[in-house]
Amino acid sequence: MAPKAAARVKRTVTKRKALQRAPKVLGAKKGMALPKAPKLAQGIKAVAINLARRPDRWEKVSRSVGRQAPWLALERLDAVDGRVAPPPLKDVTKKWSTARLAELFFWYTTVTVPMSPGERGCCGSHIKAWRMAARGTRPLIVVEDDAVALPTFPSSLLQALKEAPRDTGMVFLSSKDRGTPKAVGKVLMEPSFVWTTVGYV
Repeated sequence: MAPKAAARVKRTVTKRKALQRAPKVLGAKKGMALPKAPKLAQGIKAVAINLARRPDRWEKVSRSVGRQAPWLALERLDAVDGRVAPPPLKDVTKKWSTARLAELFFWYTTVTVPMSPGERGCCGSHIKAWRMAARGTRPLIVVEDDAVALPTFPSSLLQALKEAPRDTGMVFLSSKDRGTPKAVGKVLMEPSFVWTTVGYV
């Protein structure tokens, strides 16, 4: 096995062992009060984007977040199913351009690509979350339903909230940065590019 591949496998095994050793503390059951949130996180809401046809994913992400941050009330945000009820064109276009990728990576060329129903539904779901955030007065945590909360999630989240400048529009949540990091603080960094979306505040 190549050294880089072996290193990736080792990191994956380490993360899985960390999850197994984590305290099995679940979030409050229905009808029970949540533990008091840390002062910095009081009033912050959290949602997981989840399709109605994937209750298994909602179950996993709610247990994962509840185990690591039982004080965080995670709610289910009904995802837009692009195959059943496509979002309106005023919200999500049917095509997207690779121009930005071509600026960053030499192997890309600028082309216009049709968006699949799933991609349009994904965009529509996040727009739904953004509108929810715009109606509120406190930050909103948004996670994908396949996200896994690591044992470091609560401390990293609180530290990021401390370090983020007051005019910050969004903080991405990820276990690994894919871009060239520009350190802003202990846990906060400014990547040159983000490949996937795990969650954000």
